[in-house]
Amino acid sequence: MIHDQDSSTFVDELLLKELEQKTGRSNRQEDEIHLTWVEGGEVLGGLYAFCRFETCFLDLLAVDPSARSRKVGSQLMHKMESLCREKGLKYILLNTQDYQAPEFYRKLGYEETAAVKDVPFEGTTRYYFKKRL
Repeated sequence: MIHDQDSSTFVDELLLKELEQKTGRSNRQEDEIHLTWVEGGEVLGGLYAFCRFETCFLDLLAVDPSARSRKVGSQLMHKMESLCREKGLKYILLNTQDYQAPEFYRKLGYEETAAVKDVPFEGTTRYYFKKRL
């Protein structure tokens, strides 16, 4: 019987057991990266990424439109990449929408690995990118 309740802890424990049985790894080596760009007391941009094993997953990046011409996004990305290298990570993965920033990531050296049309809604395309550090 299926129940409508949070099963994330149970599922996580099962997956960790399988991870250890199949790979010998007992944890995911998880970490997070939080960066914020502040000028004159005003937040102009920031990003959030989470790290598992040897890979960083960029989850959120936002820059105030007034700061985009000042390369705030690029500087945040370069700082994140530097932190990833310091942590010994080998890859960065991310996704973005066609109306957001695919060209921005291409200019930073990210390789497009997939494009899925009509996701998350019709008329849009989600792009997936990776970068080897």
